[in-house]
Amino acid sequence: MLKPDLKDLELQTSHIKAQNVELCKLIHPAIGDEEGILIHEEIQRLVERNGVKMICEYLLQMARDKKILLPLNPSTVYAELVRMGMPKGEGFSEKYFTKNYRRN
Repeated sequence: MLKPDLKDLELQTSHIKAQNVELCKLIHPAIGDEEGILIHEEIQRLVERNGVKMICEYLLQMARDKKILLPLNPSTVYAELVRMGMPKGEGFSEKYFTKNYRRN
């Protein structure tokens, strides 16, 4: 993975702060602001482009990599992902998400 330029990170950080965007609540507390923004954007792309099974698998991998913390309650995670842009329609219901959450 290519590391972004420091100036690019500073620009992204200031851009997100200027927009007053609330970072993902799942981000591990040991993660700094710059990396937190990258993780936030990664999760946002994930929920906008993938199905529930892929989202759940990727979240589990991110938790293993200590990028995020996954609560035991799937409803909390579902609500956060919907806030970040995950659809709520067919194939993205909370019931379907709960069925696939932490299955591995």
